[in-house]
Amino acid sequence: MRDDFGQAAIDPYTPTTPTNLENVNYFSTGPDLFMRLGGINFIRVSARYARADYGTSPYNSNRLLGSVALGRDVSAGSSVSLNGDFERVMFANTVLNTDFDRTSAFARYEVHGARTDFKADLGATRVSQAGTSTTSSSHGAGTELTGDSGATTVSEAGTSTTGSLAKFELSRQLSARAKLTLAAGHDLTDAAASFSAQQGGAIGAISSAPAALTSNNYTTNYASLAWQYLFHRTSMRFTARWERDIYPGQPTLDLKRPGAEFNLERRLTRAFTAQLLGRWYKTDYPHALVETAAGSSNYDDGLLGGALIWRHGRGLEIRMRYDHASHLVSEGNTGYTENRVFLTIGYRPNSAPAQEPQ
Repeated sequence: MRDDFGQAAIDPYTPTTPTNLENVNYFSTGPDLFMRLGGINFIRVSARYARADYGTSPYNSNRLLGSVALGRDVSAGSSVSLNGDFERVMFANTVLNTDFDRTSAFARYEVHGARTDFKADLGATRVSQAGTSTTSSSHGAGTELTGDSGATTVSEAGTSTTGSLAKFELSRQLSARAKLTLAAGHDLTDAAASFSAQQGGAIGAISSAPAALTSNNYTTNYASLAWQYLFHRTSMRFTARWERDIYPGQPTLDLKRPGAEFNLERRLTRAFTAQLLGRWYKTDYPHALVETAAGSSNYDDGLLGGALIWRHGRGLEIRMRYDHASHLVSEGNTGYTENRVFLTIGYRPNSAPAQEPQ
């Protein structure tokens, strides 16, 4: 079971003030099955039910997901497999959205060494929609579109889009305490699935995801770098990510978004921990037309903060935090800086007991 919760902008061109944010939650659960077929062959099957909920946008959906992999160990630490993924997306609002099926077929190669892990996927993804979707409403029946997303075929029965799938991830244990991870990919996705994939930054949660302006699928290209250092009393994490999204037939929604995060923590005593964190993201809608000075299609969001954390017993946590945030625009008059101080109280029932500092 997994639950991803955060916030996303409603209007992508104006600052993410409380009136321009909505809560987003993506929940998924389901079983996994792994079986050995002889000594070196294996099969892996999983099934999931997922629910995407938006506080304001009309993109709530129920999702049924399944995957199967048939593989073979080619050595003690490496394997190859043929994989198939299927996802059925059913929207609560079918007036503004069109249900779709997303199917992927790809080959995977994995290597697990003493200090290095590598995984690569190569294949294709196909999205099928019943009826005419927003991305193709301006084209007649039987039209085929080509571009960065592959090929889109439009007919009276609906639309189908096929695009290439390529992903890789390389992680290296640099020392007993330091680890470096590189990842990159190219695939067809949608706003809810992308939101769930953004939860892995150094800070651990996104402040505000890009606005979900459509439920249609788009082509995403991304690359990320993550470095972490874990010691007895000190932890350091740094992540950087670059993303480029392309919407076929809707170029005004195309997006470029590089960014970076860091998180430093130091356990001062058994009960007290100090934290320093920061985040920077640059958002650019290169083809958007913003007609008023109340918004901008190119802006930078920054955050620098610090916190003092007190933990008691096995799960009680009280956190006093200060944040300095900034929103810098290339056009318009919506730039601002902001200072916040807030207190949070939390409880983790299964939290591990605090250790003595060393």
